[in-house]
Amino acid sequence: MRHAVIGVGEVGGAILANLRDHFGSAAVGFDLGEEKDFSAWAAFPQPYYMHVCYPYSNKFLPSLEAWVRLGEPHRCSGIVIHSSTRPGTVNKWNRMVSASNSGLPIATHSPVNGKHVTSRTMETYIRTLPKFFSGPNEKAITRELREVWDICWLNDNPNTSEMMKLLATSYYGMLICWTQYIHKMCKDKNLEYEKVMSVFREIDSEDWRIDNKYPGKWGGHCIEPNFEMLMELAPHPLLEALWQLNAEHED
Repeated sequence: MRHAVIGVGEVGGAILANLRDHFGSAAVGFDLGEEKDFSAWAAFPQPYYMHVCYPYSNKFLPSLEAWVRLGEPHRCSGIVIHSSTRPGTVNKWNRMVSASNSGLPIATHSPVNGKHVTSRTMETYIRTLPKFFSGPNEKAITRELREVWDICWLNDNPNTSEMMKLLATSYYGMLICWTQYIHKMCKDKNLEYEKVMSVFREIDSEDWRIDNKYPGKWGGHCIEPNFEMLMELAPHPLLEALWQLNAEHED
């Protein structure tokens, strides 16, 4: 089986590296703008899986359809979406595929876990942490990818892993906001931030381990867009307060 990774940025590059460890040259990456190269690669008769790793936007599904149609869709055994997507996105794709009888492949969602430090550390995180999946096609995907990742199958509803990813990254952002608050309080009260934070390092308990969340602003292509997406889906004063706290934070 061949594997095509669409979008080979920090996340897609790490996914591709993991796949190449097991499938060698049968795993190939294509960046946005390399559609012609993908079309030529997909024309070979062997079946393949498509791994989607480009960022979410309101053009995510139209872009996905365009890529699939370029790539001999009857040869595509399935789609694994590793991107953080708005809950309902993968189900919307699968409903469209089922209703249209288009012959397009169904999709499964599998969010990425790990810190965006370097591409190498991201490769290690994805390879060693459980890789959550939710959606259809469980048996086929598990059989194909069980040697690549520690697969943890949630259920057949992609909304589960889509929401799980938003909640997990937003929780991380919340912990950063808490250290922002402690940092500001220490500055206002003329206290040593590191001394105050030492209590979290001394108490060896999972409940207390927030000391590795540096009190800088969060942003980037993970926490900020996912937090914003969660605020749109489920507005709450707590989320709004955390968003404002992060916006006002000064290092």
